[in-house]
Amino acid sequence: MTQKLKATTEIPKPGSISFEDIVTKSVPHEWGYGSTPRVGKLRDALYWKSTTTKEWVNLAAGIGKCTFRKGQKIKIDLDRARLVTQAYRETEGRPWVLRKAKMVEKLCDEMPIFIKPEELIVGDANGAPNEIRWYPETSAWWMPDGVTTGGFSEMVSEEERKEIIEDICEYWKGKSVGDRVWDAMPDYIHPLIADPMVWSIGVRSYEESRTPPAYDYVPLFKEGLQARIDKIEAKLKDLKYSIGEMNPGEYMAKKHTWEAMAICGRAIIRYAQRNAELARRQARAEKDKIRKMEMEELAEILDWVPANPPRTFYECLQFYWMVEVTAHFFAHCGNGSGARLDQIWWHYYKADMEAGRITRDKARELVECLFLKIQDVGSPPEWPVVFSATSGFDIGYTFDICGSDGYGTDLSNDLSCVIMEAMANLHICQPAPTVRYHRNISPEVVERAIDLNRMGMGHASWHNEDLLEKWALSRGWSLEDAKRAQAACCMANNIPGRTVGATGNGTVGGLYATKLLEEILGLFNVPTYREGLHSRIRNRCDPPMRFSMHTVSGYCSI
Repeated sequence: MTQKLKATTEIPKPGSISFEDIVTKSVPHEWGYGSTPRVGKLRDALYWKSTTTKEWVNLAAGIGKCTFRKGQKIKIDLDRARLVTQAYRETEGRPWVLRKAKMVEKLCDEMPIFIKPEELIVGDANGAPNEIRWYPETSAWWMPDGVTTGGFSEMVSEEERKEIIEDICEYWKGKSVGDRVWDAMPDYIHPLIADPMVWSIGVRSYEESRTPPAYDYVPLFKEGLQARIDKIEAKLKDLKYSIGEMNPGEYMAKKHTWEAMAICGRAIIRYAQRNAELARRQARAEKDKIRKMEMEELAEILDWVPANPPRTFYECLQFYWMVEVTAHFFAHCGNGSGARLDQIWWHYYKADMEAGRITRDKARELVECLFLKIQDVGSPPEWPVVFSATSGFDIGYTFDICGSDGYGTDLSNDLSCVIMEAMANLHICQPAPTVRYHRNISPEVVERAIDLNRMGMGHASWHNEDLLEKWALSRGWSLEDAKRAQAACCMANNIPGRTVGATGNGTVGGLYATKLLEEILGLFNVPTYREGLHSRIRNRCDPPMRFSMHTVSGYCSI
């Protein structure tokens, strides 16, 4: 455990510490980026996994050739795709929820793990530092072309190309989410969806299936995963004696769902234990005494969390990241966040500071180490049109800071500012903080957020908290849930413990630029474009489709 530093450490008043001197420099410190040389080394070693599109494989279809920053050779992670395919092969014929759970279990038990030099927060969504994971269970039809003549051809070896085409993609034909959605569509819609001149990310969002999970960390931190597993097992035991009183369908649904939850919970704990053992092995081989102590402490932390409630700020951050890696990225094509980090972490920060277990500088270094793990996740290879459209994009990992309790009391705190300082030190794209603005927000905290804006990285974004609440109410959520609505990814929102979008677009807001152009041309009595586009789409469909200006899942469509 972290040793006690002194009797008490005073927590600064929110916004009272300026970091203006950092944001006005292109490189914030003499060692580079990050508040400490350790963080600077970790940032220097990062693989930048957001794509750049400099050449096009098919310009008309929007398919770009994937290249990466600084000439880095980023590879497709075949470990996840291979293990997922094995898991589903081994569970053919079983209920879908259990197949999904067994997939998570296999990933937690068998995904390669590694701990980089100097790391303080561990766990990785990919099988190697220079790889990005692939989700063949979502969509795989495009990958054979993608790894031969397409944009992903240089991201795999010849052996991997053969495995992808002949084994993985062959298995997922007709089984992936994309294929099943396609098969469920009426035939007359297929020509519209398949036409590369009219498709868009919004039209074929099921091909990416990005989803912004909204895990409620307050009860997770309060109980730990083992306590929740114990509750599930008690419910399963009671369920055995309720079978005569229940509808068979309801009985089987509860049984399978609770079994799947228990499988996943135990698997996540084992994943943490695997990382703990790796930390111990590295500690035994470590010559540097300080690093040896760090690795031993890390092993102790991973032995405790996420099975048990975190006791310190360090344990809180590691608990959070273990769940994010396994439930956010192993299990799903995870995207976004929405978590109010300065609120869910505040209790542990405050307690450690008041007890003298941590300094503000050390807390900031830990936050920076976690943020580098988020930057390192990278955007997965997806349907090429999507992958090209999100060039330069990572995982849209927006988190919330500041805001109120929903009834006007400002909840900005010193941790809100520590988080902003961390982003000012790092100069990275992910995660992306958003300030929850409301009428009673601390003016000093607003000053700190403006300082962060001055850095020129696009951080922080600003969201009106009242409008987040109105968004949730307009979609039928209760007032209690609406007051907890979060900005989760650019213009996508969620509610903790409530929403997980199936396609990633269920809660997204956006502007359809083509539709806006059409409306403007119509205002100026320019019918050619408008009539030509409508007739083209109508002629592709049988029976004819009706088009009107309306909003679907936040997107304007025609």
